[in-house]
Amino acid sequence: MKVFLWYVFPVLIVLTLCVANIVASAQAVNMGERLHDLNVKQAVLRQEQRELDSTLASTLSLHKLRDEALAQGYQPIGTVAFVSSAKPVAMR
Repeated sequence: MKVFLWYVFPVLIVLTLCVANIVASAQAVNMGERLHDLNVKQAVLRQEQRELDSTLASTLSLHKLRDEALAQGYQPIGTVAFVSSAKPVAMR
């Protein structure tokens, strides 16, 4: 019986280590997939942040420019007049 245990015990240890290895490998693959998904989401969020920053900067700069122009006395244009090249604008 003692000889039998000398053969069974190492086999059980090897089988336990194989099962543990398979479980650890499956967990590593799962974590790799989650990490990839998070990296994709992070890239999308960073792109959206850049777009929002750009939109905000352009909106604020136009608003600021308008406010500064009005503060200096400029008035908004009511109508636009176009000059035709057929009619002389100035004479010598």
